[in-house]
Amino acid sequence: MENSPRASQPNLGVFHVSCWIMGLIAFAQLMFIGAAMAFRSPPEPAPEVVTRVVTEYVTLEAPPEAAPAPIQLTAKERMALFKGPDLGPIVAPAVLSSAPDIDDPVLERLVNEARAARIAGDTVRAIIKLEEAQLKEPKNPHVLYQLAQYYETYGNFGTAADYYVKVFELGPLRAGSLWKKASVKIEKGFSKKVMGLAALGPTFKMLPEQTPEGERRGITLSISVAPGQDLDPMLLRPSVTFFEKVDGKITSARIEESNRGRGNRWLDQPVDYQDGEEMVEVWYLARDQDSQESYIFKDREFYGYVVELYYENSLVDIRAQPRTLQMEMRSQKAAGDSSWDPELDQLLEALENRGAGSSLLPRLPGN
Repeated sequence: MENSPRASQPNLGVFHVSCWIMGLIAFAQLMFIGAAMAFRSPPEPAPEVVTRVVTEYVTLEAPPEAAPAPIQLTAKERMALFKGPDLGPIVAPAVLSSAPDIDDPVLERLVNEARAARIAGDTVRAIIKLEEAQLKEPKNPHVLYQLAQYYETYGNFGTAADYYVKVFELGPLRAGSLWKKASVKIEKGFSKKVMGLAALGPTFKMLPEQTPEGERRGITLSISVAPGQDLDPMLLRPSVTFFEKVDGKITSARIEESNRGRGNRWLDQPVDYQDGEEMVEVWYLARDQDSQESYIFKDREFYGYVVELYYENSLVDIRAQPRTLQMEMRSQKAAGDSSWDPELDQLLEALENRGAGSSLLPRLPGN
């Protein structure tokens, strides 16, 4: 049986239909994808990071502070901090030239008696009178100044400075010349405190030595230093005032101001006080007098001496020999004797202030 030609030809209709169906399917997918993309919600924006600085104050309890140590000021520093009264034009020079009057006669008597006792070396009577005056009028410039002088005389410089400051604080109108003097005392300071630093020991008269130029007279004295003292031996020096009796009167020895007129010799060298004591000979030359000089000046009999011990120009100790020398000097001065030497006033005052009249030094031979 022969095949029909129709049966061998391809069926184009089915092919075409398949292509259309596949195209529709592809179109439908495209439409679906487009619709999905059209109706999809927009993407959310990325979160924004905001930085905020918050300042918070926290109150902390501070640990309790220790109480500050009290400030110790010297009298000179206290005066520098103190604002004194403005002098101004109302303060006349006459105000600073004299001390104010003491209106109370009883108080005036106490102040005068205290001053006299202090100069005479009567420490007990002086302080009793001053304390009585202070109870009566504690802010009187005379009372405060006398107390300052009392403590300064006997080496208590700290207490003396306190009283000088009190006088200064009264001002020039109330204290007058005492205000000015107190200011100088505080500004310049006081003598270095040398109490207990050293002392004069036994003192002996040397045998007179006859030389071609005259008679050499002198003494040998010892000086002792306290243990543990930091001192310069070269600043510790003695000073001797020799006295003679001429025509029954006490007078300072006439000494030539020359290398041969007086001198001294330390018994040991070097002078270092390593064993606590040094000894020195101090002498002067009493030249022989001719007949005319002997008639005018009479016989110059060696009588005694006053030894002063200084450290850096501050008086450390003082001794008189014979023991009656201080009393005789005072009597001779009080009598207004023309032979009295005014240059001895300071020496006599030092003797009275230090109570040197009660010296334990040995008497001169024949006294």
